[in-house]
Amino acid sequence: HGEGKLIFDDGEYYVGGFRNDQFHGKGTYAFANGDVYTGEFKDGLFHGQGTYTYADGTVERGTWSEDEFLG
Repeated sequence: HGEGKLIFDDGEYYVGGFRNDQFHGKGTYAFANGDVYTGEFKDGLFHGQGTYTYADGTVERGTWSEDEFLG
């Protein structure tokens, strides 16, 4: 539980809250391909308000539910 940073071998990383060894609360996940999600997580998934910025600059902002963008 708490706040921290997890760096993966492929260069991806997560910075933010953890609960029961899963991403939980507010955080940022950066993918190796340059995509970045910043927002709320629940049980390791994008869940709540967040912003997903693709490497090409496209942005999706709004509500997420279990990794699915709802708008």
